[in-house]
Amino acid sequence: MSAMTDARETLNRLWKPGCDFLGSEVAILGGAMSWVSERNLVSAISNAGGFGVIACGAMTPERLEEEIVATQALTKRPFGVNLITMHPELDRLVDVCLAHNVSHVVLAGGVPTSATIKRVRDGGARAIGFAPALALGKRLVKLGIEALIIEGSEAGGHVGPVSLTVLAQEILPHIKDVPVFVAGGLGRGDAIVSYLEQGASGAQLGTIFAASQESIAHENFKKAFLRANARDAVTSVQLDEQFPVIPVRGLANAGSRGFLKHQAETIQKFQNGAVSKEDAQLSIEHFWAGALRRAVMDGDVDNGSVMAGQSVGMVKEIRPVSEIIATLVEQAVEAIAKREDRVHAPAWSGYSAMSPPSDIRTMPLRSDQPSVGTILRTRREELGWQIEDVAQWLRIRSRLLVALEADDLSSLAGVAYAVGFLRTYAHAMQLDADGLVARFRQEYRGVVNRKTDLVFPQPEGERGLPVGLLVGAGLVVVVAAYAGWYRFASHESPADRRVPAVAELMSGAATPATTSPQVASVMPGRAPTPEPHVSQSVAPAMTPSVEAPPAKALPLAVPPASQVQPAPAVTAGAEAGSEDVDQNAGDQFGPATNTPAETPAPAVPVGSVVVRLLAPVWMQVKDKDGHVLVSRVLKAGESWQGDAAGAPFRMSFGNAGGVVLSTDGTTSAPLGRQGEVRRNVEVTAEAIKSGAFGNGVALPAQPASEPSNPSAVPEAVDASQDSPAPVVKPVPHRAKAPAKPSAELSADDLNARQLDQSSPSH
Repeated sequence: MSAMTDARETLNRLWKPGCDFLGSEVAILGGAMSWVSERNLVSAISNAGGFGVIACGAMTPERLEEEIVATQALTKRPFGVNLITMHPELDRLVDVCLAHNVSHVVLAGGVPTSATIKRVRDGGARAIGFAPALALGKRLVKLGIEALIIEGSEAGGHVGPVSLTVLAQEILPHIKDVPVFVAGGLGRGDAIVSYLEQGASGAQLGTIFAASQESIAHENFKKAFLRANARDAVTSVQLDEQFPVIPVRGLANAGSRGFLKHQAETIQKFQNGAVSKEDAQLSIEHFWAGALRRAVMDGDVDNGSVMAGQSVGMVKEIRPVSEIIATLVEQAVEAIAKREDRVHAPAWSGYSAMSPPSDIRTMPLRSDQPSVGTILRTRREELGWQIEDVAQWLRIRSRLLVALEADDLSSLAGVAYAVGFLRTYAHAMQLDADGLVARFRQEYRGVVNRKTDLVFPQPEGERGLPVGLLVGAGLVVVVAAYAGWYRFASHESPADRRVPAVAELMSGAATPATTSPQVASVMPGRAPTPEPHVSQSVAPAMTPSVEAPPAKALPLAVPPASQVQPAPAVTAGAEAGSEDVDQNAGDQFGPATNTPAETPAPAVPVGSVVVRLLAPVWMQVKDKDGHVLVSRVLKAGESWQGDAAGAPFRMSFGNAGGVVLSTDGTTSAPLGRQGEVRRNVEVTAEAIKSGAFGNGVALPAQPASEPSNPSAVPEAVDASQDSPAPVVKPVPHRAKAPAKPSAELSADDLNARQLDQSSPSH
């Protein structure tokens, strides 16, 4: 019980500057939350020993006066009022606070002027400001601010870009003249203690109080807090730097997704010239108008703004404010007590075979005591411990501990090691370690300080053959082996073997008119379309050629006369474009053959989400259950396809400017600027179709290859339904020389080239 009492006294000492400044029992402020921090919650916090703060927000002076009077009727303890420095009637609001003897005024939302600070202080109130950086904190102190609040990005509502852990390290060691309160992501008392020990005077919490019993927030609002975890509290996303969005942290819902869609549509209208830049910015800013009230008061947690900090994951139940504050204090006291135990008591539980001594007080040394080793051994035997157990516990070899107990200095490596082992052993035995070390140095001075004599083994005499002779013999063997190889090995020039190009193995794989199958698989509606031609079958030699009437012609390029070769007669068994049409007539890599055409790449399943990479990008994708589907660097031209069953996906990109999304024929714009990092982007097929990620330029169709001879006149082949199947007049076909090996392109190069040709411009 005394340990807990001491811990509570330590806590009181740590936050005493904050308590004295606020005039409260505990240095815990209630964060000012619009529509939530009103008379009921503020008075409950103050009555529980904390310090409540009214959120003025957009209140008129008359409305603020009404709220202050109502709060004073519910509590006689001090409380404060949070004023927005951008309020058009700021001076009148300050006068209302002073007229009703409000003890503290928090100036938030911007840098207050020296005149406003002076107005507050001259009226008898204490002025508090927010410091998002060390330089601004020092400036506010010079202007007359009497206390600072440093709020990290983990907080709910309007936040800055820096976390509390970084702000605390940046500011707390350097500002000592005024109390500094920490805020952002705090939900436990032990976390508060850690900042108090760094120099903070207290803490401000908001999210945990918003879900209390005294909070007037709608039950739906509170239940949303109970269901949420820390990762659900995200900041609002800005799509275009031309239209800045103030970051606000809240729970992700349909409203936050709708905000992305609204931004995309508004930006598109501006780019099309439908609205001016000022009107577009105003439209984006007005999207959330009244959204916070709808969530807090009306319970519309789907479309309203559910502002919450990342500590929302620690809200497990709806409790009274007094119980919340009592729990925070209890956690803080327990954390301090455990820390004191770790600092001042040995880790007896580190080895289960050893029980702690009944009396853990340090035993002083007397001058008439025996040697150091005898003291150690006697104490160990009193405790009933074996030397092996102590050695295993302390991670020191047992022979060294035996040497210490036996005063066998010859077994110790040196004075540094001996003193270190002795000090550790003495601490474990609850002896006066410093006294034992001093006696050890005094009694054995000069004994263990001598340097250990180094003994070097004598070199052995040379035996066997000389080294030079062995090296010479080795060289002879190597030369003889080479001569034999040269004599019997064949030195004929190797045959010129060329690895066939991809184009020779895959018909149509690299034609300028055909999209590669790999790219087509991730480009809806862009499957490769082979050039139309007719299948060929060898006609009997005596069958005369019949020229078909010109209808539904299929163009066939006529090569120069020097390259014309007789072609077998072609029978038109059906209309042009039927299943009998040969798919190889348009092959640019050689003469037409009867080889069946490749099957086109299968279409992307309906509802699938496809991620296409326009540049090297690190990408991580998680499905709706949080499973990581991919986490690596993808090259330009690569793609990833997600099945609709795994949506919504959460995606993070190291280079958002090199990423586009597509689904069911809809392609988005790049997800950001080149080099921009985006994390936890929620992606669904519906969001892509709705334009939430912007609309990209439709992928252009590949142009058909032009005949090499512009003067060549195409001949038509027709199969009339009413006439018998005619025999097509033989058409000469030009065989193209095979591609040179030096110009071969790999499949990856083809993919990259296709992407470069079809990617929208930025």
